[in-house]
Amino acid sequence: MNNKEKFLLELRRKVSRPGIENLITALENSDFFTAPASLKLHHTWSGGLCDYAWDRYNYMLKLVKDTPWEAEEESIAICALLANLDKTDYFEPAVFNRKHYCADGDRKDDVGTFRWVAERGYTVKDPADRFVFGTSGQNAERIITNYIPLKDEESAAIINMGVSYENPTFNYSHIYKKYKLACILSAADQLATYLNDEEDLPF
Repeated sequence: MNNKEKFLLELRRKVSRPGIENLITALENSDFFTAPASLKLHHTWSGGLCDYAWDRYNYMLKLVKDTPWEAEEESIAICALLANLDKTDYFEPAVFNRKHYCADGDRKDDVGTFRWVAERGYTVKDPADRFVFGTSGQNAERIITNYIPLKDEESAAIINMGVSYENPTFNYSHIYKKYKLACILSAADQLATYLNDEEDLPF
């Protein structure tokens, strides 16, 4: 199975709340399974957003299994698999002109001779063409609650995942202490974002 198939199967297996099928239908009608997770940082390929969610889910399962932390399976699935729904219908395909330096280039600058090469990639949609509500986490939490109810700890985890990047001065230590799920999700997200290709992870 590919990651899309595994993602949908696990979501249906682990989440039984009213509205989950409507949420899945909305995902399938969006670009969630074809969009990248970011433009340059990680999971930048088509389908990277789903791959990123699946990687984070697996790290979260390992963290709960291999540490004293505890979390309900349904909460893990909801938080890890859906925490980046704010990135649905967020990017759009684009074509960029890049300088390709080569000996037979037909142009020259201070670096050397080059050719202009068209490369396919992505850009972020104009705010008028995408969902705008709050921070990345607030956007994701709002989208999810449009379909299924969330527990307070799930909302706290989703809203505060990666909050340090959006507001470095925000002190979220009290949130992590109160809601262990938020700490676990954040740790899994860090692993999926920065260390997913490392071979020396202790898992």
